[in-house]
Amino acid sequence: MSKTMPNEISQIFQQTLTFFDKKTDLNILLIADNADYLNDIQQNFNNLNYQFYTSNIFNEIKYNQRYDIALLLLNQQDTEVCTQNIQRCRDLFANHTVVFVNNNLNVNLAEFGFSKFNQHFVKINQQDFSIYQFNLFDYKHLPDWFNSKFWANPELWDKFRW
Repeated sequence: MSKTMPNEISQIFQQTLTFFDKKTDLNILLIADNADYLNDIQQNFNNLNYQFYTSNIFNEIKYNQRYDIALLLLNQQDTEVCTQNIQRCRDLFANHTVVFVNNNLNVNLAEFGFSKFNQHFVKINQQDFSIYQFNLFDYKHLPDWFNSKFWANPELWDKFRW
């Protein structure tokens, strides 16, 4: 599947692919300031379908399809654009979202339901980035008390009076 893993983005992307049963014909949405950050992903994983948008252009795009993975590299200082990109990917465009966020940005991804992908920073062009992920199908863990066992018990309706 992949030839070499020249940078951190490709390594994280390789780990993200382990969440999927099928490894080919996945639809990938790439969002970054420029395509240079993500060119090696296309070279190393050439059996996937890619769509690339710059950060500013992506906010103007109307919803056109759902992607399997959205990969965002947030490096710009406009936090409003960053949060809109994050929310649009999480809510509309992708089942699984991976965000590389520059540590200099004032964006708290935990507020949007994202969890840390790993605990250490990655260096991309001499800048520190934190990595967060959001998976639509397992982002919320249900507590054990949230079930029908102790709530409306039809077996007890005639035995107790409320």
